[in-house]
Amino acid sequence: LRQKRFASLQIARPAMAIPGMLLIGYGIFGSAAPKGAWILGLLLVTIFLAIATWQEILQWQLDWNRESRKFYRRLVARCLRHWNDLPPLRSESVTESFRSELSEDLDLFGDRSLYRWLSLAATESGARQLASWMTRGEDGAALIERQRAVQFLAEDRDWRIRFWDASHAFRSGNSQLESIRKWSDNDGFFVKYHWLRFATWFGPC
Repeated sequence: LRQKRFASLQIARPAMAIPGMLLIGYGIFGSAAPKGAWILGLLLVTIFLAIATWQEILQWQLDWNRESRKFYRRLVARCLRHWNDLPPLRSESVTESFRSELSEDLDLFGDRSLYRWLSLAATESGARQLASWMTRGEDGAALIERQRAVQFLAEDRDWRIRFWDASHAFRSGNSQLESIRKWSDNDGFFVKYHWLRFATWFGPC
């Protein structure tokens, strides 16, 4: 139903925007324009903005539902050991640096591996952390603390589902923590093109 509604709104957007802009222009600049033509055009543009907002909400809901279905299918595949239904996540590429002859012998990474079975990491930093835990030794106190955390979270299924829902943007590829960090560490655009700084003065005007 949402998909059909989204398609209908896709048609309605230009049907409101184009006549609206034409009526506004005709009403303001046309000498023979009927009274109130620009007001009607403004109304159509307002309707267009409302439709665009509604469509964005529908798009988010469709994306969320699609990601949720993929998530639950992956959980079922893990339980049933259906390896063909466990494709690599985008973040798995960072595990290349953790692979070794020993990890290959133990099937820690790659297809039908322990990592593929365990990982739900949506970000590269999360995937890197999991790979590090799997390949590097830890002291007993840290392991005990992690086991306690696992036991605590295992009893709170609703929280785990809410946490996974909150990571929607990272799963759908709209944002990455690593990209934000890289952007913040780089020099600003106007450091390289300082001669364009004067243009920022006119932005708020």
